[in-house]
Amino acid sequence: MGASITLAGESLFAQKQAAKQTVDVTRFILANVPGLDTSKPVDRAAGLPAAEQIVHSEDVQHFGYLDANRVVYSLLMTSELGDFDFNWIGLQTTEGTLLIVAYVPLLQKRREIPPLQAGNNLTRNIVLEYNGAQALTGITVPAKTWQFDYSVLFARVNDRLAVIETKLEKKLDLDNWTPPALVNLDGPNLVYPGSNNTYKITDYSIGATWAVRTSLGTLARSGDTITLTIPSGAAAGVVTLTVTRDGVDVPFKVALGAPAIAAPVITSPANNAANVGFEPTFALSAFTVYPTGYDTHKQTRLQVARDAAFTDLVLDETVATDLVNIALARFSKRLDPSKRYYTRGLFVGQTLQSAWSTVVTFNTASVYIRRPTITSPLDGAVKVSPSGKLTSDAFSVYGGSDTHASSRLQLSLKADFSTILYDSGFSTTQLVSFQPPNALPFATLVYGRLKHKGATLGESEWSAVVSFTTSDILKGVYTFLNAGATARSFAASAVCNGQLYVYGGSNGGYPTDFWRYTPATNQWAQLVGEQTGAARSGATMVEFEGKLYLFGGGGDTSPTWVKTLRVYDPVAGTWTSKANAPSERISHSAVVIGRKMYVWGGIQYYNYGPAALWVYEFDTDKWVTIGERPALNYNGIDAVACVGKMYVYENGFFKAFNPADNTWAALTALPTRRVYGRLSEVDGKIYHYGGMTDNNTVIAELWVYDPPTDKWEQLPSGGGVRRSQSQNVINGEIYAFAGQSGAGFLNSFVKIA
Repeated sequence: MGASITLAGESLFAQKQAAKQTVDVTRFILANVPGLDTSKPVDRAAGLPAAEQIVHSEDVQHFGYLDANRVVYSLLMTSELGDFDFNWIGLQTTEGTLLIVAYVPLLQKRREIPPLQAGNNLTRNIVLEYNGAQALTGITVPAKTWQFDYSVLFARVNDRLAVIETKLEKKLDLDNWTPPALVNLDGPNLVYPGSNNTYKITDYSIGATWAVRTSLGTLARSGDTITLTIPSGAAAGVVTLTVTRDGVDVPFKVALGAPAIAAPVITSPANNAANVGFEPTFALSAFTVYPTGYDTHKQTRLQVARDAAFTDLVLDETVATDLVNIALARFSKRLDPSKRYYTRGLFVGQTLQSAWSTVVTFNTASVYIRRPTITSPLDGAVKVSPSGKLTSDAFSVYGGSDTHASSRLQLSLKADFSTILYDSGFSTTQLVSFQPPNALPFATLVYGRLKHKGATLGESEWSAVVSFTTSDILKGVYTFLNAGATARSFAASAVCNGQLYVYGGSNGGYPTDFWRYTPATNQWAQLVGEQTGAARSGATMVEFEGKLYLFGGGGDTSPTWVKTLRVYDPVAGTWTSKANAPSERISHSAVVIGRKMYVWGGIQYYNYGPAALWVYEFDTDKWVTIGERPALNYNGIDAVACVGKMYVYENGFFKAFNPADNTWAALTALPTRRVYGRLSEVDGKIYHYGGMTDNNTVIAELWVYDPPTDKWEQLPSGGGVRRSQSQNVINGEIYAFAGQSGAGFLNSFVKIA
């Protein structure tokens, strides 16, 4: 007989829990409902049957707890009660709320009318299963000690009836008749296959003669303790225990139940919970099997639906791990905002399966963090730098407000994110721009996703997954491009938004022209220069946050050198000025690390000679000098930024500056000395192209340096001999423009892949 908590009962439970009050179940009600299909589930929304259908009611007399989540209410109807039929049982609280309902096949209750009609005794136990049921009902008496042995009472009643029958039929003298001795047992009234069950003879007497037997299994007695052992393959039914005292048999009927797994209870989200997140974790009660140890927990099935009938399913999954804590995110599922959902679960054992849990309903939140979008790299992008950044759109909230607290980026080799390359965790410093600490593999398909997290609203859902392919290591493949701008060397150059910008230089004179090259069209366009007329040979140009910073340079004599820092806005096409450097400077190198520009080498006008290391702070527009002037060669050098350090190649020397502690480290140099070569960083490796040897021979060699191993490797040549060229990286490939050969100035333009 299965019982179900009514919707009104669930509501009462919620009210009582909120008020920290107990639920008092006070009355049994029996009814005969015409046309009731007792094979169907209980209609939890229905109330009491019509008054004319109610056949009996009485106060609850017997109750107790089975465990923390189950209590039992018992109704004993002796043969003195009747006549009526019933197929509906209800339990009512002191407030008049119909709490529990059970449907049963039509049962007859007949009163004893000797000798015309034999009466019957009926017992009905209704178990209330609810999370925290014992505390909620305030029941403190365990079922095994209060459980009344109805068979004893039935035996007494039957004995009395037998006496009456005998007296009526044989006219016995009751005054001279002595009833047989009785036995009382304390123990379970429900046993299971494969179980051992203990009973106590509560009125045990050493002076009496005792014997025990059973209709199934084995029965053993030791003093006042009887042990009933049921074989593991026993079928459900009734077991008769017979205890003989001084030659008088006293039978006891014990129900033999089939082994069963208790239906789980969903503890989170709570029933009727509001503002539940969109990727909740569903928590279920612990696995319980009867008899204990009969089965083991192998799987859990969880369903989440948009309707109470579970026809519109959002989730229907069976899991074999994390059996009582099931996160929706593990199935890449997400609930919609401002929606009502229904969930239920069941346990699967090695051989058994539980019934479904009581359905839990909940509502999702109406204010939420919008799903972010990865803005770079784009989905399907190729030749993406393995050491490049990934960016997302801005944090935003639907229906309210919150503060962007952290973000999380995941990169994987598989679309299901089963093979993680990088997981940032929730970072409070990388919110919309991520820089993985290590370069990604070369020429590899990578999948990325990210989510934002608010200070109060929690996590967003994962962004749509983007896939991209990282660039391959350069192989020394050369492609000559449209030369465009005029021949020159020592020109300043930088890349901004995928386009190459070249300014000034030297070609026998000192041109001040300004050019832009677009790789997609292989075309050059001349732009408006800074219009100061200053020569800019040996100047540097770097890109920072979408703008170009042009510093230093000059003509052939020191009075023409400049210390100005000019900024070009490619969008507006305008020039502005920033703070001047400590001194004029020429033939130096400049790199950007973090939010600072580091200027190294070259010659400064004041105290003519090698210049110290300068740092320009973009945020404060200030210059700072770090350390002494270099003792090594200061002319014909180049520098490049790689993984947070500045790598400098001088004539026969190669070293790295670490801004974290302002220290230098000597590294392995190229096999032969050279000057005026150019460095480029591509995906964590450093490339050196061209230059001039000690005997003034201009070379075309291409070398690659691996920072982790401190080793150089020579790659194929093919771009032509050149030195003092403008050299930059676009989409993981080197673009080398102009420079000088042994025969003079160049305007040739080559791409190295």
